[in-house]
Amino acid sequence: MSDQQLNPQAQEHRNYYSLEEFAERRRLQEELRNAIDKTIPGYEVYAQAMEELNKKMDAYSVLDQWGVAKQIDEAGKQELMEAIKTTALAGEELLKNAKGSVDPKVQKTADTVRKLQGAMSRDMNLLQLYDPNGPEKKSLPELQEDARTSTVDIGDKEFEKMSGFQSERIPMTLQNAKGKKISGFFTKASKFTILPEFNSLLKRMDNLSDDKEFFKDFLSKYRQARMKQTPAAKDYSDEYLIGEILQKSGGGQPNALKMHLGKVFGKDGYEMNDIFGYNGLKVFSEGLQKIAATPASYMNLMMDMKEGERFDQRNSAMSAVADVLGVPNLIARSRNMKFRDSKGNVVEGTFMDVAKGTDLGGGKNENAQKLSKQPFKGAGSEGLRQLCDLQVLDYICGNIDRHSGNIVYELDKDGKIIGVQGIDNDTSFTRFHPENRDLNDLMTAPKNMRVISKSMRDKIMNMDEAMLKFSLRGRGLSEEEMDASVERLKITKKAIQESEKHYGGTFNFKGKVKPDKNHLLILDDKDFKNLDISYLRHTGKKEATSTINEVDKLIQIANEYKAGVQAGTTERKDVNPLNLKSFDTTEKDLMWSTVRQKVGTTRQYIENVQLYNGRKTVNSVDDLTNTSHGSSPEWDKMVANMKALNKYNAGAYRDKNKTDQILTTEQYVKTQGLWAQLDKSADDYLAKKMREKGVTDLKKLVGKNDYEKDRIEYAKRVKQYTSKHKIDPLTDHQKEVLKQHDEGDLIELNKKMKEEALKIQKAQQNKGPQAGM
Repeated sequence: MSDQQLNPQAQEHRNYYSLEEFAERRRLQEELRNAIDKTIPGYEVYAQAMEELNKKMDAYSVLDQWGVAKQIDEAGKQELMEAIKTTALAGEELLKNAKGSVDPKVQKTADTVRKLQGAMSRDMNLLQLYDPNGPEKKSLPELQEDARTSTVDIGDKEFEKMSGFQSERIPMTLQNAKGKKISGFFTKASKFTILPEFNSLLKRMDNLSDDKEFFKDFLSKYRQARMKQTPAAKDYSDEYLIGEILQKSGGGQPNALKMHLGKVFGKDGYEMNDIFGYNGLKVFSEGLQKIAATPASYMNLMMDMKEGERFDQRNSAMSAVADVLGVPNLIARSRNMKFRDSKGNVVEGTFMDVAKGTDLGGGKNENAQKLSKQPFKGAGSEGLRQLCDLQVLDYICGNIDRHSGNIVYELDKDGKIIGVQGIDNDTSFTRFHPENRDLNDLMTAPKNMRVISKSMRDKIMNMDEAMLKFSLRGRGLSEEEMDASVERLKITKKAIQESEKHYGGTFNFKGKVKPDKNHLLILDDKDFKNLDISYLRHTGKKEATSTINEVDKLIQIANEYKAGVQAGTTERKDVNPLNLKSFDTTEKDLMWSTVRQKVGTTRQYIENVQLYNGRKTVNSVDDLTNTSHGSSPEWDKMVANMKALNKYNAGAYRDKNKTDQILTTEQYVKTQGLWAQLDKSADDYLAKKMREKGVTDLKKLVGKNDYEKDRIEYAKRVKQYTSKHKIDPLTDHQKEVLKQHDEGDLIELNKKMKEEALKIQKAQQNKGPQAGM
């Protein structure tokens, strides 16, 4: 029956279902049937499996005469899942056989298979999350329509922007094809780029270096030199080598840089100076520091991310692994998405659901006040188990930026942590693992996890390596990144097998026996109630980083903060402090620590003035403020402004912990204003004296007696100081940063997001479980 023969209702259904997904799959299948190279081992098996899968998918996709597709029940879900798995394994085997071939015909066929695998991977992910026993059964087109949610509910308002580590997060509310609202954060498609900036730096070096050929192909020569020490370096990308230079030089510190490059190239310090030229090392170091000043770029280099790769998609890739492992709630769900904004523009990116839990703000906000002193005891044992499971998921996915601030915590009424969810997972899927590169300071390897739950152990051992790779298809990852994830799965399985051999199976932990920390303890889920977090702490300097350690520190800070608030010695703050790791150089200029450093120098002018004539009878600026010796209103105003600046800012440092916090807009503007007043009053005093003395050159301005000489010299020093250190007016970017992090803005934003989340939860409870979401 043609579209023209459908009744209006059926025609409406066909338009609603939007069969773009099916058209693309059919096109790829036809491309596979007509593949120019069918000789790849495994081709026939894959092609046959794909034909069988196509028939089964059509049964739940093709619309009947009324424009309605068949709904998927429990048996249908299992049938489709099995068919996809069979086809997926055949596809991965075919791609394995095609790997390494330089024949363009083979590569073209393999490329078609990769695209088909990616489409199937997304379909399998939808089915994994679909509950056929829920109140609303769906067809395959409906599941796919939901996955392509594109209606943005923003009205006439502009997007609010929140800083994430890698990129901006835009809070928004979406509604799917059925009108269900979903709150979360959208990240626009973001690509990693570092080579143009580095190559520009090398071109600058060509003009400064005494050895022009040295920098002509610097990275190639660096790679060759490294190969003599580490043969594996031949496989490292240019981006990785840039990251290594940054790491080995402490972010571009001149001496460390010269020592590292000298060691690599086998040259001493004098020879390195000859190569770099007189200012060469300084220029090269400053260029590297500029690259390292952006935390996201530095972290992406550590991951050996390639030029032009998208990093926003890694969030959705990690969700796919969580789903296939059967732990979808361990992280906030993310998916690749395109949407059309209110102006009709199509924007591509990644959408992350609002996480289920509470932000503890580094242990210093109102939420931290609710935390139990021992939050993992009793009911909190479930939270500890999930935290241990999250370490495993992070390792499999190569997430190198898990810290306590990238986790939200579900608290019960007693302040016990009964659940955790990881957020901001876009620094995942590094190409490396601790066996071929030392990443112990970036992620927790199995040998350092110490404990794994029995349920997670079973999921890992039952995970098919080919299915793990298949789950990552279609999400923007390279073959190397997917292979590295598979390798980390193998390492985890090996650690589990060695542990079982050592212990003889699951260890029944009763809190009395101290297990061997060199082996991974497999703990029955119910026995986490007997596990103390102290057993999981890493205390040795050579031990790897641990997510457990990060959270343990947060708990300790929260306890100290709560005790301080209760004792009245710590001011209670309802605003989440910011993490320095996420700051760019502009944001660092807005830190209390920066102002404190300047004020510390200001205090020296006030409290211990070293006068130029060295007279012992004058010990401070107050000795110079004396009307009997010709003091003036301009002089008094300058001294008063100096003291006002010092008093205002010094008052903010009663709590030493404030040094790593950003100023509010009011605080910054107040400080900047005081600094400007001091600068102007020094100008006014010196201008008055120049008029009195009839001089136009400040250098020629001197006093007629000791006191006047001292005051003029002191004012010159104040002017010199304020000109060098004064706080400049806010840039547009700084205004935006402060606006985002002002206490009122954050409280209001958190309140709105919480209210929206509660509305959604209430609606879901009233409707029951939402199938397919």
